[in-house]
Amino acid sequence: MTDVEDLKKRIEALEAECRRLSALEDIRRLWHQYWRCVRDKLWGDFLDLFAENGVVDIGGQVHLEGKKAIEEYYRDIVAPSLGDAFPQGGNEEIDVTGDATATGLWILDNPIVDAAGKTGWRLGFSYEEEYVRENGTWKIGSQKITNIYKQPPTYE
Repeated sequence: MTDVEDLKKRIEALEAECRRLSALEDIRRLWHQYWRCVRDKLWGDFLDLFAENGVVDIGGQVHLEGKKAIEEYYRDIVAPSLGDAFPQGGNEEIDVTGDATATGLWILDNPIVDAAGKTGWRLGFSYEEEYVRENGTWKIGSQKITNIYKQPPTYE
């Protein structure tokens, strides 16, 4: 192998690594946007984080397919019962599996306060996800949410 060929291979490897690292950061940003939308109840922006044919499975009890179903569930079921949420996620494991695909696992700790009812509780979930790139933007393609714990309400 010539020096030029070796250099070309090294450049290609560096470019591939840059694309992978950029995808990781884009997906982390997607998740920060997800939690901000939940916290601030920005359901329109929240919906934009999902792929057109996005799928959500919540504890094997609720299965949603497509943005319309996701929107209706979060608007009609989740939003009214949410109170003031302060979601904090981490411990992410993200694997870029292709130019437009990735998988991820996240853990969420979500303290929730209902100031009017003077109550608070805490929820913990794991999120197993598949991501797709649509029109150059990473989106949640599928999401499986599993409950890890629920701290019962506390009262003032």
